[in-house]
Formats: sequence, C-alpha cells, structure tokens
Amino acid sequence: MGVTVAEILESFYGMKNGRYPKGVLYLLPTEHHMQRVSQTKIQPLIDENSGTLQKWIEKTDSIAQKRIGQANFILHGMGSRISLKSYSVDSVRFDELEEIEDWTHVALAEERMSHSEVQWLGKTIQGGSVHRFSVPSLPEYGINSFFAGKSSDSGMGYEIEPSDQRYWLLKCPACGEYTCLEDEFPECIIEISAKDQKAIRVCRKCHGELDISKGEWVAKKTGQRAVGFHISQLFSAYVNPWKLLDQYRKKKNLSTLYNDKIGIPYIESNARIEMAEVLSLCGTQRPLTSFPGPCAMGVDQPKEEGQNFHVVIAYKKSEQLKQVIFVDIRTTWADLDNLMRSFNVSRCVVDGLPDQDKARAFAERFPNRVFLSYYAEKQKGAYRWNEKDFTVSSDRTESLNASTAAIHDSKVIFPQKSEEMVTFAKHCHNMARKSQEDKDTGQVRQIWVKTGADHFRHAWNYCLIALEEVAVCRDKTMTPPPPPQNLAKSYAVNLDFNKRYQGNNVFRPTKPPHGSKLE
Repeated sequence: MGVTVAEILESFYGMKNGRYPKGVLYLLPTEHHMQRVSQTKIQPLIDENSGTLQKWIEKTDSIAQKRIGQANFILHGMGSRISLKSYSVDSVRFDELEEIEDWTHVALAEERMSHSEVQWLGKTIQGGSVHRFSVPSLPEYGINSFFAGKSSDSGMGYEIEPSDQRYWLLKCPACGEYTCLEDEFPECIIEISAKDQKAIRVCRKCHGELDISKGEWVAKKTGQRAVGFHISQLFSAYVNPWKLLDQYRKKKNLSTLYNDKIGIPYIESNARIEMAEVLSLCGTQRPLTSFPGPCAMGVDQPKEEGQNFHVVIAYKKSEQLKQVIFVDIRTTWADLDNLMRSFNVSRCVVDGLPDQDKARAFAERFPNRVFLSYYAEKQKGAYRWNEKDFTVSSDRTESLNASTAAIHDSKVIFPQKSEEMVTFAKHCHNMARKSQEDKDTGQVRQIWVKTGADHFRHAWNYCLIALEEVAVCRDKTMTPPPPPQNLAKSYAVNLDFNKRYQGNNVFRPTKPPHGSKLE
C-alpha cells in the first residue's frame, strides 16, 4: 500500500469515527493531479470496499468532495488561493509537497484548521493536524525542511524545527545490533549472485542477514513537536535490494536512486554553489568605492519599499575572466544612481519586479544603460535586449546555469573575504537545481529553487547578463585570487545525528556512508 492510499483511508476512517468531525482537506500540486488521484485511487478504493466505504460515503456528483455524516473530504489543487479560504477542516494533507510552487498557499491552507482540536497519538492537538508527505529532492527544501529542519538565514537556530526523525531500525538476530539501512547504504547490501540478481541486507556489525520485518521505529531526535517517518525502498518487501546496489555501482540516475528509492536528498555537482567555492575565489583587493570602468551592475529589487537593494558590480579582465569589485546593499533608487556614476556602469540589469514603475524611471535616467530583467520560461539561446522598452529577457534556468558555471569553472575573482562576501556566498548556496515534472504534460524540466535568502545570487546573475554587453577593461591593478579549488561535489545528504543520541539506547555513533557529505 502506498502512502497516498494509506492517507486517504486514514482520512475516511477518522471522519467516520469522529476524529475529524469537520473533515479533511487533501491538497495536491495541481487540479489535473487532483482529478487523477480522485479517478485512479479514491474511486477504486470506494468500489473495492462495498461493505465499508460505499456505505459510509454519501453519493455526490463531485470528484473533489466526499461526505461522511457531517464531515467532508475535500480534494483541492494548490494552484488557486480563492477557494482555499472557504473551507473549515480538522486536518490538512499535503501530497507531493515537493512540487508546490507557491508556498504562500501552504500557510493559507493550514489556517483552515485554526479553530480545530484533534486527538492524535494520545495527544490533543490544538489547531488541527497536518500531514506532509513527498519524495525529497534537496536538503532544507520541501519535505526535507520539515523532516530534518531548515536553518535560519542568520545561522542561529531553525527557521523550521525538525521532526523527531523516525527510522526503521532492523535488529540483527545473531548479535542483537540495530542497523539503520539508510545510514549504512551501500555497505548494508551484500551481493550473493550477480547472475541471479540476488543480494541480502546485512548487519553493520557482524554482517549477518537481516529480516526487514524484525525492526522498530526509533526517533533520532527525541522530544520534538512534529513526528516524522522516513520511508525507504531499502526495507521494502517488494524491491530487490540487488537492483538498488547495482544502480549505485553503475552510477546510473543517482538522483532517482537517492530521492525516489532511498528517500535521501541528492545534489549533482553542478547543481549548487558551495560557500567554500565562492570564498576560495576571493582575492586580496578590498571592495572599491569607485572605478573608471567600463563596468556592469546587477541589482535585485527588494519586495517592499524601504528594504535593501542587493548590488553586484564587476568588469571584464578578459573575455573569460570577470573581476567583481563591489558587493553590498543600498536602500534607495538614488543610491543606485550614484553607483552608476561612481563606477562608470555602461550596462546595468535590474530586476523588473516588484516596483516596475520606479525601475523603469531608473532606466529612463540612464537610457541604453539600464535594462529591466524578466525571466522567460521557454526562451532559449541568447539574451534578448529591447532598447525601445529598456528590457532584457532570458531563460531563467539557462542564465542561472551560466552564472553557476562561472564560479564552478573559476572564471571570476571576488574581493577579499568580508562579512558581505560571506553573505554573498550564503545567498549563492541558497539556490539549487532540481528536476520538475509538469503534472499536466508529464514533461520533465530543470528548475532552480530557493532554499533560503537568495538576493545576491540574483544580483550576480543580472551582473553576468549585463557583462555580456560590456567591453574588456585592461586594468592591471587587481591582484589574482589564490589557486582555484574545485569544491563542487555530488553528494547525498545523510545527516549525522550521533551527537544528539543522548538518552537513546538504540543508536550508536556510526560513520556516514562512503561518498556522502555531512552538512
């Protein structure tokens, strides 16, 4: 039984037995996805359970609503905010949480339970119960941020508190040791016969064969408010462990292996910028307050008036090498005017939104030098400059790929390490590329998502777009950075919580799986 079916059945039984007297709001990424779940999962469940579900559920013509007594089971796509405001329920289920595009809808949906009180696992939960489930993709993003926690941008504490992180631990019949297969993969699987495609799961201590039915759920982080369960094909009775091991050894579709099958976030080497990468490219030159240029400037607008503009200014040392000379924040459009003059900026790219009127006025003060940037999803190839409207359009994924490659390939020199450069590096790290399937067409595309504050990341992206139209500056005064280090790595995130096992007698300190990277 899959998680989706289990959650649907628990919802129906909870409504029937009074746990959810108002009902359950079941959310999916899109309306198309909602209709598919209703037709392929919910209706077959009702048809196959004539003695229970068919008797309980009142006949309705709507595929999006099922009623048991006074309780409603409501299916809804996350694409619209309007109808979300009209529901009052006791529980909200987020199916395929990883695919949500507008996270403001999440808070709006949870508000539907503000006056609810639910009994769950022997506890009274004020404000209803929330179930979130999905295949993970990136660390501190989507479902993983709720399971393992999400650090605050300040680095102090959590923005999202972690769950208690329960894993299915197998007890060895020979030595009594407990093994967490996710922590020990791939060493926890031993091949018996490649010809017969046979392998066994083994104890981490004595390498005796393990029985996947002989285990228990154990929390790695006790005392947390949220309960989290990690589901993996490593202990599935329907998955051949040899195939998992074979896929790992062949390095074939590793993101699918780790994300979809083992349930661990995984990042390809070119899909994220590490903070250490950025800081390794810092030279000894202090940030400048002026420069003869010609320079390029990238500006990320604040969401609201009075907040910070994030600015990056650079010039070309050669056609391949870029020199960044200014990384800082400003608070007004007038400040940007001053920077244009002080650094002889010949091309500036500024985020066209949210304040389009003031951005356009800024462009009009510097005609043919300031351009408003707009991302176009399906645009391919070169950036499109419109000198009549002072706009530039680009494919979001392609442009972010290019600005990522500039750092991965050490084609940029940054100013000396400073507080601003550390913030810049953090913002660069707070974006990662992942695959996304269009729920309507089934087409898979690559997208960049934010996992934290990313303002300087976009300013850097805009700066590189602007540099495409700036001539090489022959300045020889800037010092080179230390020899570049390629610090980008592909890794599966398998967090080590051994230091937090105090009071838990089941877990023992272990080494992380070969090839993994601790964060």
